[in-house]
Amino acid sequence: MISSEVKPNFKVRKALAISLFLFIAAFLVFIHFHQNHLRSEMANEIKEYAKIVSNSLWTYERNSPNAYLSLAMRANGHQSITVVDDNEKVFLELEGYPRSKMDSFLSLVGLIPVISLTSAIEYEGSSIGNIDVKWPCRAVYLYMYIVLCIILLMVGIGLFLKLSESKELLEVRVRKRTLELEREIKEKKSAESELKAQTQRFSLHLKHTPVGVIEWNHELKVKEWNNAAERIFEYSRDEAMGESAFDLILPPKEKKYAQEIWNKLISSSGGTHAINTNHTKSGEEKLCEWYNTTLKNPDGSIIGVASLVLDITKQKLAEDKVQQYQDELEQMVQQRTEELTRTVQALKRRNFEADTMSRLGDLLQACEEDKESYAIISSLCEQVFSCHSGFLALYEEGTEVFKAKAVFGEFPNPEIEFESKDCWALRIGSTHMIHNSELNAVCGHIDKDELENRYGLCVPIGAKGELFGLLHLLWDTQGRSAENCELEFKNIESLAKRVTELYALSLSNIKLKAKLHRQSIRDALTGLYNRRYMESSLKREFARAQRKNTGVGVILFDVDHFKNFNDTYGHEAGDQVLRGLGKLLIQFTRSEDIATRYGGEELLLIITDCTPEILRRRAEEIRKSIQELPIQYNTETLKVTVSGGIACSPDNGTGPEAVVNAADKALYKAKEQGRNQIVLAAEENSINK
Repeated sequence: MISSEVKPNFKVRKALAISLFLFIAAFLVFIHFHQNHLRSEMANEIKEYAKIVSNSLWTYERNSPNAYLSLAMRANGHQSITVVDDNEKVFLELEGYPRSKMDSFLSLVGLIPVISLTSAIEYEGSSIGNIDVKWPCRAVYLYMYIVLCIILLMVGIGLFLKLSESKELLEVRVRKRTLELEREIKEKKSAESELKAQTQRFSLHLKHTPVGVIEWNHELKVKEWNNAAERIFEYSRDEAMGESAFDLILPPKEKKYAQEIWNKLISSSGGTHAINTNHTKSGEEKLCEWYNTTLKNPDGSIIGVASLVLDITKQKLAEDKVQQYQDELEQMVQQRTEELTRTVQALKRRNFEADTMSRLGDLLQACEEDKESYAIISSLCEQVFSCHSGFLALYEEGTEVFKAKAVFGEFPNPEIEFESKDCWALRIGSTHMIHNSELNAVCGHIDKDELENRYGLCVPIGAKGELFGLLHLLWDTQGRSAENCELEFKNIESLAKRVTELYALSLSNIKLKAKLHRQSIRDALTGLYNRRYMESSLKREFARAQRKNTGVGVILFDVDHFKNFNDTYGHEAGDQVLRGLGKLLIQFTRSEDIATRYGGEELLLIITDCTPEILRRRAEEIRKSIQELPIQYNTETLKVTVSGGIACSPDNGTGPEAVVNAADKALYKAKEQGRNQIVLAAEENSINK
């Protein structure tokens, strides 16, 4: 047997490669020495040219050497001859025959190198100029021809070796394939023998297996019927062969179901599992379990169905009896454990409520804003009032309205707004129970239809004499006695009071934190941000601008003749002017802009994502609005104007300090030019009044 392919003749290829490499190396050395020899001969010839030209250059007669050099240039194939004097002035310049397109291309790619030699021209021992000669070395044509012939020779030898190798390889593969075919024929004969033996063994298993094995053709007629099928259905093999399942073993009530199973098998070409009732030859009904699988031809067409069938009648009766005993036992255990379960659940519920109140209470205390607390209080209510629904409404500052901030459970109306007069709990300042009794006062924020078979509870949320909002709960009382409803109400009322007290304390802390934070970053007089907040904001915005490769603009305003207001009307009038300007700046700023009091009567505006042109336009709009702004002080109407300087990064710097300084300089420029105008730092061109 041939165990391996013919290996390529790598030694011959290696020898050819080495020979080609050595020849090319030797040829390159030859070219190098040949070019040096040509250069040496040409250098001697140029010296002769220099001797002939020396007298003419000394007398500055161009015609004398012209004819000689032209003949020499054409005879030797020079490209050009140039003679210059000692002042680098061209004395004589000759050009040879124009080069062909092929020479030009070969020179461009470096295959015809141009050799340039220079020799000094001496007259009576002194150098009076230089002669420069250039000529193309066309010997490369010969070199290329020799190299091409050698490469073609090597390629021919390589092709010959490759063809010889391919022939040997093909012969080996033919012999190997012949041996493989012989081996496959032997294996096929062996497989046929094994298949025949397996068929015999399967026939024995089929005959003696305790599971009924039935084969049906595509018309649901019996093709195979083993001994177990005879025992289950009481029909012999001869009686069953060729009979339809509908006539043989299926009662009328099962025929429709059996037809559905058969259609599913034929359409899906898979398998099914079914349990159904069958009747025997004697008319007895048996519960049978069927496992059905489709049989296919090699081409995929269905030729029938094979079924495995088990008689599970006795097994099913035993299972039903066991299930009956189990159901009775479970009912007894359930009755015994219900009381303990209710007790344990009540204890777990109390522990859960306490843990939840403690955990979420810590989160409420850590909230910085009211909005952060809405989700937490909603989650708290959903957990501790899991069987109830309701809402949490808070007082909207500046209005008389309470608005729902969190809704939990299946509350029917999530969009709720009402006034304090609409809720009895807010009127009386304590908890108020609501139900559908005619004697009970129903709050205006609740629809009476929602109280059918329900109880409601309203609990005010307040701390330290301040009212924050309302917690409202609804729960179902259908099917419960009045005593149970009353007991449940007391439990819910106690828990709701604890929740509202916890939330009221959290809201009070949040409002206190917010008030202290506003006082720390706001100027009390103008309502604008103070200088400390301005400095931190400048650093933040400039860092963001560098990341996004955008600009940050600064507008610095100064009130014109502010001292006159204080001297004429008093410092209260000056404060009134600053308050009016603060309100106007807040109106003119976007949510992303920052208006600050820079110091004294100077106001600074930080504009993000802007260009100098946008900054100029915004500053001019503000200046005009201030000029038209009437500020009332007592009976006087004060007219105010401002001067402004604007600067923008990166045009006026990349850092906050540089840009603010640039804006400050532009502001002083605006004052020097007559006030009530805007000056751009980069151009210092004012926007006229």
